[in-house]
Amino acid sequence: MSSALIAILLENNLVRGQTNGWETTMGNIFPDLATGTPYETVTLRTLAAMYAGIPDNADFWAYYYAANGENITLQRENITRHGFQATPMSTPGTEFLYSNWGYVILGHVAEVSLDMTWEDAILKYLILPLEMVPTAADGTVSYYPFGAPLEPLANWGHVYMWEDQVHYPCDPNNPPEVPDMPDFQCDNCPNMGPAGKMQRN
Repeated sequence: MSSALIAILLENNLVRGQTNGWETTMGNIFPDLATGTPYETVTLRTLAAMYAGIPDNADFWAYYYAANGENITLQRENITRHGFQATPMSTPGTEFLYSNWGYVILGHVAEVSLDMTWEDAILKYLILPLEMVPTAADGTVSYYPFGAPLEPLANWGHVYMWEDQVHYPCDPNNPPEVPDMPDFQCDNCPNMGPAGKMQRN
């Protein structure tokens, strides 16, 4: 979904620093964050294909709690900054490495390009134009694609692991009680949206 969003933005020349479509570099998009880092010349194509060498995960909840759960765009800016400061797991462009961290950065490309959150951008440019909007039996729209609690038709979160067993689905309105995890959440951290909060039931 995040790659599709970036494709739409590129087609409409809406990516900040856009120079040559998918070959636009992180240095062009994030001159203040990527310049002088190993990722300065990484292209959108390389990032979206998960060949950038960026580590697979950051401590996303740490960024969330440091911001008291507020200003998700600033959380993603900090995730992006620290991602570019991370030592590459492989030489950028040479090896596939699944990276949630890289996809949060990809989502932040949309945020800095449009001056809106990734959530608002994906709704405006992808979800609503494609009419991917579930409705209740009476025809009313009740839609929130990010696993939000208290939404009658909220999509349920990802599977979760406990005692080496997979448990699913995870109802955001009725999360399980998990021993030793009093703050257990049904899904990925909200700032991980571009990498893993877009669900469809």
